[in-house]
Amino acid sequence: MLPLVSICIPTYNSTNYFKCLLDSIFEQTYTNYEIIITDDSNNNFVLKTVEEYEKKGKKIIYRKNLKQLGTPSNWNECLQYANGELIKFMHHDDWFNSSTALEIFVGEFIKDRKLNFVFCTSKILNVKTDTFTFNLPNNDFISTIQQKPEECFLNNLIGSPSAVMFKKPTILFDTKIKYLVDVDFYIRLLNLNNSFIFIKNDLIVNTSNQETQVTAESLDIKTQVGEYVYMSNKLFKGKIPPINVVRFLRWRFISYKI
Repeated sequence: MLPLVSICIPTYNSTNYFKCLLDSIFEQTYTNYEIIITDDSNNNFVLKTVEEYEKKGKKIIYRKNLKQLGTPSNWNECLQYANGELIKFMHHDDWFNSSTALEIFVGEFIKDRKLNFVFCTSKILNVKTDTFTFNLPNNDFISTIQQKPEECFLNNLIGSPSAVMFKKPTILFDTKIKYLVDVDFYIRLLNLNNSFIFIKNDLIVNTSNQETQVTAESLDIKTQVGEYVYMSNKLFKGKIPPINVVRFLRWRFISYKI
């Protein structure tokens, strides 16, 4: 019997929190899942860690990429192996915040079979200061993206892929972008089927301010301007975007003195 949930973990090199993630998965009260790891590393840390868990009888589907794919191609690679009806991405340095987190995610889909997308509050650990903040979308954001998913372009309060669960999609992540790749994916996914639920519980923990994270590596002119312009053209098909988007892009240009 195929699992209902595919937990997709695209990995890259060593991380202080990878074992924390795996431990949090194996502690879940909901167990009808598979774990898929696509390893883009240039070292054996992930492989050795997986082997440790396999010796304990834990089942993990491990795939070492023949060549390094980078983000987000490695995300797509992981998605291609998924057998479940529901997809739960987890970054290798994030983890579930409670043993019932997966059960709560899945429960929303069981209650409403029309649901396409579920996301939760993120508890965010700043690894440099060892302090926590929360990504908690407000009611205005929820109602706005219900009508216009493209509003995520201006402010991604959905959070990282670790904060979401969705039905296995017919689309993939856009490999032309990195920094905004999750925002682009959310918008396209919600435009296909905008039936979603927001869970106020902080079901996952994100880490921030790690040097290896895409967000840390991508804060330059190419991503802060180039990717926003690229996405604007995708969303508005080359037409003049709404005034709030124009102002947003103008601010980006001014910030980088363009």
